[in-house]
Amino acid sequence: ELAKMSPDAPIKLPDVTPPSSYKGVKEVEFATENPGVTVVNYPQGSEGVLKKVGVSDWSIDDVHSFIKNLGEGASWSKYADMFKEAEINGKMLMEYQDKEELLEDFKDISAIHARFISKKIAKACISTE
Repeated sequence: ELAKMSPDAPIKLPDVTPPSSYKGVKEVEFATENPGVTVVNYPQGSEGVLKKVGVSDWSIDDVHSFIKNLGEGASWSKYADMFKEAEINGKMLMEYQDKEELLEDFKDISAIHARFISKKIAKACISTE
């Protein structure tokens, strides 16, 4: 459904009470399940806007979500946790489009998974330019 929407199309969001640290803030960005899309939410049910966010802007949590959602099973959660522990954000993730560099820094990733991860990183970098 989100893929059919224009990146600038307003969407109706449910009523949200942001954390107390957001008091007085007019808009708050919330990451979605897809790190390439951020919802800018205007609190209390007003309209929000979907924005495309480049890989270089991904947070450590966005990278964790990206890696974890690449596959099923315990290996993918472990890999995602490895990236989080290493504090890999989007700018750093872009350096791992090459399987060899990925394996050099993350020796516990299987070679076949490293190949898959590096290809998905490269594809994400292209699709969010």
